[in-house]
Amino acid sequence: MENSFKIIYNQISQITKKLPFVQDFPKISQEIIDLINSFMKKEIFIPKSKEGFFEETIFNYLKQIQKLKLDSSLSTNIQNLYQSMIKFVLYQLQNQIVNEKLLSIIISIFSVEMYMFESIKLMIEKDEKYRNIRFKYQNIKKIKKLDQKNPKFTQLKENDTITPIYQHLTQVVFEIYLKKIIDGILLYLESFWKNLTDYEELYQSTRIILSYILFIKEKIPSISEIEPQIQIIDFKMKLAKILLDNEEAKNQKNGIKFTIEIINEIQNLKNRSENDALSHHERGKYEKQFKKTQKNCLDWLKNNRFIEKQFKGEKKDGETLQLVNQIIKFYGKYQKIPDKLINDIWALLQQDLSSNLRLKQILTQTLITITKIANKVQINDLNQKIQQVKRENYDFNFLELISSVTFIQISKNPKSISNLFGLETMWNLIQDGSGISSSVASRARVNLKNILIKKECKKIRNNYILLCIQNIQKHQSVLLSLELIKDLVSYSGQQNKIDNKMFTTKIKKLQQEHKLMDLFFEDFKYYHEKAQEGASKVSNLRKRFSPDLGFEEKEKEKEKDENENENENEKNKDHKENKPNYVEFDISTTPIVGVHSHLKEIEQRLQFLDFILTNTNLTLSFERFAQIWGFLVEKSISKMETDAFFQFIESLKLSNQQYGKGFELPFLEKVFTKIVEYFDHQKLNMMEYSIFRKFFTTINRRSNKIIPEYETITYQVYSTGTSFFKGSNYDKELKTITKTSRRLTGNFLSETIELKHLDYLWKIFLDVENEEVLTSSQTLLTNCYLLLSPTLLKKPEAGKQVQEEFISEIMKKITTISNSQQKQPQDEEKIRRCLSLLHSFIQSFDKKKGLDNLENDALKPHQQKTQIEQVSLPIQYNKQNHTMTFHDSLTIKEFRRIIQKRLKIKTDGFKLYYGKLELNKEEQTLRNLKINDLLSTQSLEVRFEEDKKQEKQSNKDKDKDKDEDEYYFNDSSDEDQVEKEKESKFQK
Repeated sequence: MENSFKIIYNQISQITKKLPFVQDFPKISQEIIDLINSFMKKEIFIPKSKEGFFEETIFNYLKQIQKLKLDSSLSTNIQNLYQSMIKFVLYQLQNQIVNEKLLSIIISIFSVEMYMFESIKLMIEKDEKYRNIRFKYQNIKKIKKLDQKNPKFTQLKENDTITPIYQHLTQVVFEIYLKKIIDGILLYLESFWKNLTDYEELYQSTRIILSYILFIKEKIPSISEIEPQIQIIDFKMKLAKILLDNEEAKNQKNGIKFTIEIINEIQNLKNRSENDALSHHERGKYEKQFKKTQKNCLDWLKNNRFIEKQFKGEKKDGETLQLVNQIIKFYGKYQKIPDKLINDIWALLQQDLSSNLRLKQILTQTLITITKIANKVQINDLNQKIQQVKRENYDFNFLELISSVTFIQISKNPKSISNLFGLETMWNLIQDGSGISSSVASRARVNLKNILIKKECKKIRNNYILLCIQNIQKHQSVLLSLELIKDLVSYSGQQNKIDNKMFTTKIKKLQQEHKLMDLFFEDFKYYHEKAQEGASKVSNLRKRFSPDLGFEEKEKEKEKDENENENENEKNKDHKENKPNYVEFDISTTPIVGVHSHLKEIEQRLQFLDFILTNTNLTLSFERFAQIWGFLVEKSISKMETDAFFQFIESLKLSNQQYGKGFELPFLEKVFTKIVEYFDHQKLNMMEYSIFRKFFTTINRRSNKIIPEYETITYQVYSTGTSFFKGSNYDKELKTITKTSRRLTGNFLSETIELKHLDYLWKIFLDVENEEVLTSSQTLLTNCYLLLSPTLLKKPEAGKQVQEEFISEIMKKITTISNSQQKQPQDEEKIRRCLSLLHSFIQSFDKKKGLDNLENDALKPHQQKTQIEQVSLPIQYNKQNHTMTFHDSLTIKEFRRIIQKRLKIKTDGFKLYYGKLELNKEEQTLRNLKINDLLSTQSLEVRFEEDKKQEKQSNKDKDKDKDEDEYYFNDSSDEDQVEKEKESKFQK
């Protein structure tokens, strides 16, 4: 026996040495076929020590011949070889001999589909066992001939009942052989389990082998997947039972994973049965198998009680229970959830799970899953259990459970909405005296909103809005009531979208019927009065009971508090010096009235007011504004609430574009006066300056003293002139259409120099200490006289008069400061600011006049009359064409800077080319270059250098981005940077 093995071993070695030569393939392949036949006739003995040797040999041989470039003349030899190999695989599987190399042979065979198909076809034609298949094949050929000769058979189309012979054979035969192969592999696995004690290895090995089967299926797209899929599902059920019956949690988890895979595959069968792309016959096959497999799986789950077992015992694994959730969803769709399962989960949830909050969350989520598939009786029983839970045990997950039960109750019985426990519970939880945390109360409000916006709750939605109004009237639970009113009134049925028209109608109705906004302001007043009373008490308590103060110090603090009113009368009577005394504690964390911090009480009321003013056409009267001003500014108990109010003013839309003008001019004037009286223009910060600028521009805009500035944007669109979706139109040549549109620049143009409140702007510019405010006020002041409207410029000498008026005003300021008898330390700084303003204005004015093509300007530094012309230049950058307008007096250097800014090029590493001509003479002007003539036939191209030397200028680029932002918001023009290089040309 050993000698025969050695002979065969030497024979195989000689065969494999000849493999690289194609001309030897016919002979070698026949020798391999003879070896395989001898093996199957048991003429070859393989010792146990060499088990798998023959399979490995066949696999190596197969791997090598697949590398050879075999031509069609060898097709018969190839088919015979593959036929023999397939027989060998079936022989081994039938004898339950499966190893890794045999599986590799299967994969290799199925990866070369052409040879495999032909090989099996030859097997069928020679094998009497498959006579029926051959008979069916012959009948198809006859039908096909009849179809060609007889018109009666024209209904038999190739795409319907008659498939090509090759495809038909592939499908029929491969269903037979694939089933044999899979049966053999699965049979081997079952025998493999008996001798395996390591369940983890069992799980992993099975997954690997099943992946081989899936690979085989993928390689045969024409085959029906139903039979193999059902085989695999049945097989996985067997394996899952073995793992689930084991006591170790790890094995049970693997069993649950297999169960989830079974469910997914059953769902896949259902999806196939509903796939319109398949024929009616195929969908019927899938539907039949789906119902059969689904029933088997449900019976299997029910009989083995796998779900119930997971919720018993002392040790509970959260991750495993989370996986069970998916099984419960599947089971509950088709079978009634056992009452005992619900009771077991509820019992676990009532245990002390404070040390395992994750498990508590998963159990709650499991119950939520069950509520969606439970029947009406089970929902009512669960609702009774929920009602017995104490309120202090409520958390986010338990609120979700209450919401889920309430949703189901509403869906199943809409008539019982008014007395649902869930709605009543959520409403009670959002009341300030509920005894739960603010975060849980906020979640309860969100859940209540999600329930009330359901269509079934439309009738009782208004009842809860009225309850919220009653709360505001009673000064109870105001914050969450305001939030709920916003949620319910603004809901339009579309996610994240407010129907402003509908919202306005509802708010108006609430205002007319219930005086909503009147109640809001009355509550605001009530709250702040109570807060003022409570603030002093909180301050005294914090001082007297502070551990850092001794007895004598506490007595001194008490005496200080008693004399506080007397000291108030001795303070400076000037308003700015008589600002309110602020409390010393942090109002953002400290409640004064109720359960919320004082700052939260103020901010949420202001947010509600801003929401109403933004989304409706309602406006704020000056009396109401003055009332809030008194609360939060004049009688403020903390600077934080005053800042919150100023932020509200800063964000307030003074001009509501959707609803017309917005606030009227008298209101704006009165508010502006209030602001000016309160602000200290010397100590102004950017937020306060932003408020001033907002009112300054709005008031002058409403007074028709300024108009907004627009810029014209030119862009290109591509169109065929017809739809792309009408057949031949798709192939038409694209046409480029140039369009223009206007957009606001953020700047304004003056219609007159007599702007309102310009004197206060001068005061800010001369006295303010904040450098950022100084820069912004200087820009704003300059633009008031520099950016003039077309209407004003049409008047004779109007532009000149405005500029002279501005210079005259600057000189007056300098003279007044210089001649003042009472010299102030800051006088020198004021004069310096005036001179700086004059200097920057002359720069800007000279440039502006040049760009506007104005002549004979007395302020021009050079007394020469130069005709400045505009040129429109086509520029190609980043594969896009741009057309820009410039003045021909610009030098190439200046021209580069302007292009860089307009195209937002981040680096200086670019060059300008006309064809191959580089424009690199920086001092040459566009006029001297005759750029307009040059570019009459070709675009100017912006190119980047390949070297990256300019990366060092990244910090400079950031500064340029900042300059661009200042340009957009501070009313500068494109050539500001260019003119800075000409400072030496100007004279004082």
